[in-house]
Amino acid sequence: LLLLHRAAHRAEVRGALEDYGKALELQPNNTSVMLQRGRALEQTGDYMGAIDDLNKVLEIEPKNSEAYMYRCRTRVSSGEFVGAIQDCSESLNLQPGYSEALIQRARAKHFMSDHRGALKDCNEVLARTPEAAGALFIRGLSLIQLGKKNEGCLDLSKAGELGETKAFDKIMQLCN
Repeated sequence: LLLLHRAAHRAEVRGALEDYGKALELQPNNTSVMLQRGRALEQTGDYMGAIDDLNKVLEIEPKNSEAYMYRCRTRVSSGEFVGAIQDCSESLNLQPGYSEALIQRARAKHFMSDHRGALKDCNEVLARTPEAAGALFIRGLSLIQLGKKNEGCLDLSKAGELGETKAFDKIMQLCN
């Protein structure tokens, strides 16, 4: 069932990409469509295509905090952690407290083994939104890396209960 859901999602994304391409033929500087196409390209694993679209958005709208955040997320997905941190930091300069930018920056810091930095970003999100599953997930992983296994596993469990499906695999891997 999960494989069928993923296949359906991929087909939806491919259809959306076709629609975004047609819309951009009619309105080549439509930054909203470019942003959405960049998000869709990231979902398909076309990180360079996504970054190209997000770069175009930022050329037209250099203060678009959402575009910086999505470029950050794409860079995390592609393993460009230093650039990701820079993009999320710029997003936060433009929109202080932007939770998704904090979570994505925490992901990048976690992957770079800056677990204390990841905790700081996650804690900032969780102070405002205690049930932010993404922040709980990254905080849980970082706590485990810092030797606080019980606390980390509790965060992973709560993240899983809140819908972060990857949390259960990590619990099986790290907490048993």
